[in-house]
Amino acid sequence: MQNRTLGFWAKSFSRWQVLRKQQEVSDRCTVAQLEKVFQGFARPRCLELGKLFGGVRSLSQVSFEKTFVSLPEIFTAGVLMSEIISSTNKLHFVFGLVDPEGKTSLSQKEFSIFIQNFIHGLSCAFGLCIPCSGAKEEPKSTAVSRGNFSTLLMQRRHSSAWANCDEQHRIRFAHAPTADSMTLIAQRLYTKTGISRKVARTIVKLHSTLQNDADKAALVAAVKARQQSSLSARPATTAGVRSVEQRLPFPVLLDWCFRLVQDPLAIPYALVIERFCPRESSKDDNPENFEVDESHIFHLSPASAAVDEREAAAAQYMPSRADVLAARYVYNFAAEQNYFTLTPAELEHQMSEARHTDVEYAVRLQTACAQAEEIRSKQRKPSWAAEKFLGCVRALSATPLPLGDAEASPHVREAFKTMPVLPQQEKDKIMQDFARLDVEKKGFVEVAELKRVMGGNDVVTDALIGEYDASGDGVIDKNEFFAMMCPPGYKMETSEDKEGKMLSQLLQAYMEEEQQRVCLEEERFAPAGRLRAASVSLSAAMPIVSEEKWEQWNANFRHLDQDSDGFISADDLRCFPGVFHSSNARDLTAHLYALAWSCGTAGSS
Repeated sequence: MQNRTLGFWAKSFSRWQVLRKQQEVSDRCTVAQLEKVFQGFARPRCLELGKLFGGVRSLSQVSFEKTFVSLPEIFTAGVLMSEIISSTNKLHFVFGLVDPEGKTSLSQKEFSIFIQNFIHGLSCAFGLCIPCSGAKEEPKSTAVSRGNFSTLLMQRRHSSAWANCDEQHRIRFAHAPTADSMTLIAQRLYTKTGISRKVARTIVKLHSTLQNDADKAALVAAVKARQQSSLSARPATTAGVRSVEQRLPFPVLLDWCFRLVQDPLAIPYALVIERFCPRESSKDDNPENFEVDESHIFHLSPASAAVDEREAAAAQYMPSRADVLAARYVYNFAAEQNYFTLTPAELEHQMSEARHTDVEYAVRLQTACAQAEEIRSKQRKPSWAAEKFLGCVRALSATPLPLGDAEASPHVREAFKTMPVLPQQEKDKIMQDFARLDVEKKGFVEVAELKRVMGGNDVVTDALIGEYDASGDGVIDKNEFFAMMCPPGYKMETSEDKEGKMLSQLLQAYMEEEQQRVCLEEERFAPAGRLRAASVSLSAAMPIVSEEKWEQWNANFRHLDQDSDGFISADDLRCFPGVFHSSNARDLTAHLYALAWSCGTAGSS
């Protein structure tokens, strides 16, 4: 489910709406009906969904016709746990599930349903059992019968583990919240999201522009006075007057889920969203960085489930199950043969073994094999520049020990510094020997030719040549030959210590860079269960505003919003110049009006 695209979920949602109109599938359906909704899921996958979301403990208890699951919970859990869908599109999708009329806003009841789908869906996906309303906290055992003996055994083991464990580990056996608890949570969260991101930023900006404490106190007093006047002027609800339903638009809910509203209760939801956000995309997915055109934002509605063009373009490149199996066959064969340059006959044979006959995909696999062989060849044999670099480092080395061991042994470095330099006469002799072996003037001597000349024990010769053949290419170049033929007690002429230290630092930097590159490559192909620190946005690490401060800013906004339309307009600011008790009250009001006007054409929201 984590590798499904937004297009897959949108098409499944549209198919579900069609089946609902035909009265074939409702919100709760059987496992057999899941195959009609999710056409990309095989029957074993539908059985697993029935086990997780149907409240049973094993696959043997799943019935195609008697096990019922909740489709909104499956859609919510599948979309939220996807790692290839952007976080904004995820939230627009799950909000659209509980917005049947397509108003792009949620009432308190719809928001409560969203919270229940969120908690129930993820709880079922992670194997937590969902208790009924009013159920006790401690699990109970049922009476023994012939049909539920295995269920009873599992419940008794669960009860025993729950009763015998300590408080620290008892949370492992805890239940998910009940429906009544989640309704209370939704009511609490709904009242907390009554102020949007732009409103909070505008009030903070207005408050920060004031220079002294007297002006700030005057602003707070004006907001409180405005709040009291708006509450007293609000007409009471009577039997003949219908109360207006309060709804929160999707942008406000997005700000709450991204924890831009700084609500402590939003932390669990924000952590879930950031935990399953796409890799290396949290920075681009943060709504604080840029504003998005409303016409290009994905919205899910029963009327139309239009998919973002970028998501649809990316979905066509997703491999199918048959493609993955064929690639696995080809890779296993190439890994066994230790080469990836496959002939067309070998590739065709492996494709036929996987029962895949797509010629275009075979061409793509052959291109991928050629690229893999090129990468392997680069890793197996260093380039010419790398060989020269390693040769220079080896010439500057004091001993055959590794660089780290040599640095860890000061007496070895001191002993190397006191060694005499090999005389020029001896160098000429070694050079003549190398020229005599290099008959074709290639600049290197083959290992086979060197073994023939040296003779002796093959094991000793192989060990000696393997020690100095750093590149492992089977040849000995001039620098390697000089290092190998240098007599004991002498050293080759080296550079100054400063240059050697510089090259040593360069080598260390090169090794650190290569190590970082390898770590990034491993992280890119890491399993989905690994926790990635880069996926957590900076907003989750910001300090949380206290409850008193939060209520104060809500009161300030309601105070300034004279007509209770959700906006602070210029007229709202002009109506209360006398409330500011400082000497420059009118100048302050004009300044606040200019700041509020800069946040939008009609005011601040």
